[in-house]
Amino acid sequence: MKKIIGLTGPIGSGKSTVSKILKNKGACIVDADEVAREVVEKDQPALKELIKRFGDSIIKEEGSLDRRALGKIVFGDEQKRRDLNQIVHPYIIERIERAMIRFLNDPSPMVLVIDAALLFETGLHQKVDQVWYVDADEEVRVRRILDRDAISYEDALARIKAQPGQKANKEKADIIIKNEETLEKLKQKVESFLNSK
Repeated sequence: MKKIIGLTGPIGSGKSTVSKILKNKGACIVDADEVAREVVEKDQPALKELIKRFGDSIIKEEGSLDRRALGKIVFGDEQKRRDLNQIVHPYIIERIERAMIRFLNDPSPMVLVIDAALLFETGLHQKVDQVWYVDADEEVRVRRILDRDAISYEDALARIKAQPGQKANKEKADIIIKNEETLEKLKQKVESFLNSK
């Protein structure tokens, strides 16, 4: 029987690692971050709407989105961040829904994973069979962010604090994967959850 998993969790939890493990197990992966990049590519309707809302300063010379410039505009301004999400999210959701339809009509892959940090915020959790929440203690997450990105401890902590609502998201999940041990242990957990009903 086909299954659609919504995979989410805070920054530094190891959500991407769980996604890779599921992919290696034959799951079809839809990465919401990749979709988000695609919908704002040059000449896409979402990009045109962003220009209308935030101006030409968010565009590079060759016509593509200047993510850094847009980030500076919306960072720390709740209303502008909401405007950004209101423009981009419908396009992301539409593409993910199309991927779900393709998956349901394709007889081969049995598991589809929607890898999305904003699974609940976009309402995508209502379209999946199970929500998997990947979690780790804050200190573990800070260490992972420091290992991955060349940033300060304070910046890593700020990124974690910029993701409110994680406690509520965790409570709404069907499966919680605590990821603080070895990769081997994580693989075992993922396999066991994948094989359960």
